[in-house]
Amino acid sequence: MPKNILFVVDNLVMGGVTKVIENLLKNIDETKYNIDLLVLHYYEDMKVEIPSYVNIMTGNEYYSYVDESIRRILKEKDIKKFLNKLKLVIAMKTGKVKKIITNSREKLLNKNYDTEIAFSDGFSHIFVANGNTKNKVAWMHTDVSVSNDSKRHYKLLKEALLKMNMCVCVSDKVMQAYKELYGIKNIQVIHNLMDTEKIIIQSKENMDVEYSKDCINLVSVGRLEWQKNYKRFVNSHKRLIEDGINVHSYLIGDGIEKEEIKDLIRKNGNEDTFHILGRKENPFPYVKNADLFVLPSNLEGLPTVLYEAIILGVPCISTEVAGAKEILEDKYGLVVENNDEALYIGLKNILKNEEIMLKYKQNLLEYKFENSEIMEKIYKVI
Repeated sequence: MPKNILFVVDNLVMGGVTKVIENLLKNIDETKYNIDLLVLHYYEDMKVEIPSYVNIMTGNEYYSYVDESIRRILKEKDIKKFLNKLKLVIAMKTGKVKKIITNSREKLLNKNYDTEIAFSDGFSHIFVANGNTKNKVAWMHTDVSVSNDSKRHYKLLKEALLKMNMCVCVSDKVMQAYKELYGIKNIQVIHNLMDTEKIIIQSKENMDVEYSKDCINLVSVGRLEWQKNYKRFVNSHKRLIEDGINVHSYLIGDGIEKEEIKDLIRKNGNEDTFHILGRKENPFPYVKNADLFVLPSNLEGLPTVLYEAIILGVPCISTEVAGAKEILEDKYGLVVENNDEALYIGLKNILKNEEIMLKYKQNLLEYKFENSEIMEKIYKVI
């Protein structure tokens, strides 16, 4: 008889965690598991590719404020949202949220589960911990030594994590950070699955922007927010232009810092060479046709965009974030210190030294991503 499995996420907005769970659900053997996916805050316009054999359930209005940032609410000047968010924050501070979760689970869930997996950091861990499923699993994607959105609720989250049968981290650095901060012992690393076939097929589609053949083309893909630090990329680009390096940079994505980044590009006088292309449903052709992929982030858990780039044979440069060294292995790209100067110097060295780029490209010819070993580890957990 198939086992009942429940995955819980805060939301399914565009981003790394959404891609990861899409790939995981596509790879699970549907004949062995009945799979439910509870999306606590379900957005009607979410564009995700969840397999048809997965039953998607939605949270109630109370949970729609879980992933809302107070900063964004204040910027919107939405009083109702602010008061509801405040109510949730107080419930978490006092611990009353545990009883609220217990009561709401009875209405949201209509069956018992063999395994319950909290797949996004923070609130989903607390939600799963306060249920009665015997096998509880927490997935961690964030390097909490750099940024921890749940630090105000440390005691509540630690209590939740210690109730888990297993905690799964997407990289070594994420695991070390969680172990040190929360004292977790049942913990292991499982890297993210990748849909290599889809990435390669979609990379062959046409682009609506033509890269120049007379210069070096850099590309980056992600949300335009603090975590990704695209201002660092913009300023590095400016210095490369001042050094006389013929380079064009392309940024694919959207987010809260978009206008600030545009203003910085204008201030730097680089409107003709630094291009924000906005959100693309299929970013892979833009990555495939670039000369170098750039990851300038302040914070990552396991940057799947680096996997996507090297699957497509594109060398990378990344700041030292969780997972970067595990992915690039000093064979497929360069990892530099996590600061502005290091990224600029690293870019300059790569772009001025053809031998470095050639070495990375030759190594990438032999690269192959394997999902089978990752799935074996996942099955053992669930």
